[in-house]
Amino acid sequence: MDPTHSEAVLRRSIRKYFIDTLVTVDKLVLDFDFSYTEPPGDTWVVIKSGGLYLDTLAKMDLVIYIFAKNDLSGEKLAVLRDTVYNRLVDDSANDGRARIALYNASWVIIGYAVITFVGRESEKGKGESGSFYKWIQVRLNWGAK
Repeated sequence: MDPTHSEAVLRRSIRKYFIDTLVTVDKLVLDFDFSYTEPPGDTWVVIKSGGLYLDTLAKMDLVIYIFAKNDLSGEKLAVLRDTVYNRLVDDSANDGRARIALYNASWVIIGYAVITFVGRESEKGKGESGSFYKWIQVRLNWGAK
């Protein structure tokens, strides 16, 4: 199988990108699945992968959930949203789109996924625990063989 059709390659690369940016640089709490307990701190991000569509132009949808505790005004949620959004675009690129390097099992770059769609955002909601949340839909596209 060509590595550009590998789900493991894609998931590994997405994790690396968001850990390198949101955790290492932005110092955010990040998870790739919902847990049954809230993490420590006032804000956190959860990234869920959606459908994977493999063709010569492959795509995967992501939903990025952002959470804030004790945020009636929505200001913490807005700051967190802006921080995450900044990682989904690249103002220095000619097309303004961020790219996620795709790594094979040896951590060699084999291509790039382009964030082609930063779409619908939800309104602020309140979860069962009392934390506030929003979600952002994202689509990745990359050339595959």
